[in-house]
Amino acid sequence: MSMIHHRRRVDQNQAGIVAALQKIGACVLDLSGAGKGVCDLIVCYRKQVHMVEIKNPGKPKADQALTPAQIKLHKAIGDAGCEVHIVRTADEAIALVTQAIAPELG
Repeated sequence: MSMIHHRRRVDQNQAGIVAALQKIGACVLDLSGAGKGVCDLIVCYRKQVHMVEIKNPGKPKADQALTPAQIKLHKAIGDAGCEVHIVRTADEAIALVTQAIAPELG
């Protein structure tokens, strides 16, 4: 029995997002080839872990929609009390990981 492997589509903006996160010192695990609705990245930064789904803002809105598998997994993760964050740019990704550690203003 042979296994058929499908090449997963990686959004064109992913390399820039990964590079920007690594530049600020984040550890980035690329899961984009996993399929089955698994998020594109796991990002660890200053004792925080973020699950990140990348969408390309250069594509039509319909092509930026979550797949049925992503919707199902995101719901399961949400039901477990966690969240998958959707980012479209390096600035959004950096804001995501850095705002989680911002000190309370008071």
